[in-house]
Amino acid sequence: MPELTLQTLREQIERAADACWFVQFVEEIERTPITTTFRLYTIRTGLFVQVFWGARSKTLSLVLIESEQRIFGADFHRGRWHLHPFGAADDHVFLPKGMGDTPVERFMEMVEAILVENDLL
Repeated sequence: MPELTLQTLREQIERAADACWFVQFVEEIERTPITTTFRLYTIRTGLFVQVFWGARSKTLSLVLIESEQRIFGADFHRGRWHLHPFGAADDHVFLPKGMGDTPVERFMEMVEAILVENDLL
């Protein structure tokens, strides 16, 4: 993953939200000197994407949440990407090729496919 900063992360989130028909709005819900958390609210109550960025640890967590439960996710931790697959969100599936240069946008494409294929909206 290329070097990510809070600014480039925010830009990715804004582009992804603009491109996703199911996202109503984005909110920065928490910021500390070393972490930031965003929430992308969907058109259905209780279903949202949360993005956590740890600037010091270089950790990025992308999570689809339904009724306060992770149902799908992707994490960049210790220099490696892994997925928490839909239907088996407690599992870890390593992604040797990662999530590309724009992981938030890639994740949101995956979320859209899951939402549509599983009639979650």
